[in-house]
Amino acid sequence: MYMIGGDTWEAYYTQIKPLLLGATRQQGDMIYWDPRWDGGRGVGPIYCTAVYTMILAMPYHYLPLYQR
Repeated sequence: MYMIGGDTWEAYYTQIKPLLLGATRQQGDMIYWDPRWDGGRGVGPIYCTAVYTMILAMPYHYLPLYQR
């Protein structure tokens, strides 16, 4: 969606951001995401946290691959 850009990215990000931020789990000082949207693939919280963090970081252009 980010690579498409424009209205497509804006619509996707405005929907996914509050969804992801509201689904975090906290255990002590650690904050992570449970794999509840993994489609039954059996991925763990480490993978989900990495992917969801990357989605939330897209607008900040941290990854050179996704810079415009």
